[in-house]
Amino acid sequence: MNTLEFHDLGEDFDAGLLEQAYRDVYLPAFPLRDEQEDPTIWTPRLLNPEGNPRLCFLVAGTRLDTPGAHAVRGLLVAEYYAASQCVLISYVATHPDARGQGLARRLFDVLGRRLDSGRFSRGQPVQAVLPKSTIRRRTIRMAMCSIHTRGCASWQSSADCASPSTISSHPSGRASRPPAACG
Repeated sequence: MNTLEFHDLGEDFDAGLLEQAYRDVYLPAFPLRDEQEDPTIWTPRLLNPEGNPRLCFLVAGTRLDTPGAHAVRGLLVAEYYAASQCVLISYVATHPDARGQGLARRLFDVLGRRLDSGRFSRGQPVQAVLPKSTIRRRTIRMAMCSIHTRGCASWQSSADCASPSTISSHPSGRASRPPAACG
């Protein structure tokens, strides 16, 4: 069995891997045309790591470093807004054959490690991690619990992961309100 790998296209762009992630995971997860974005809008942002918002496009799969042999299983797209120090989680999707195996949680764990290390925010603080309103409520709860239990963030509205509204990264570990620009 092949080991699951994670690749951030915002750190190391690969046009073929982006196209395959779009075709194999993104389109099946978002079949309605009005829910879809074209990958051509992501490419300039992925090629300009200093852009604002900064884009993190995590791809999960096997053989991700082997062109033509990629097996893409999931993706997570997040944006870092430097002025408000917020991360917006735009998309989370898994291949239909990979659903129910904890892959989304693993993608959030990878994002959490990037937030902890400052890799995604270029060393700037992250005041809040916010889900896009179109992300399913169950995915939001699972992801926020994953990030919270890793210790990199605190709940603003709930200590038991039952109904989070926002999480906020704070050095003391206590919850804090996100900047006004986030809300």
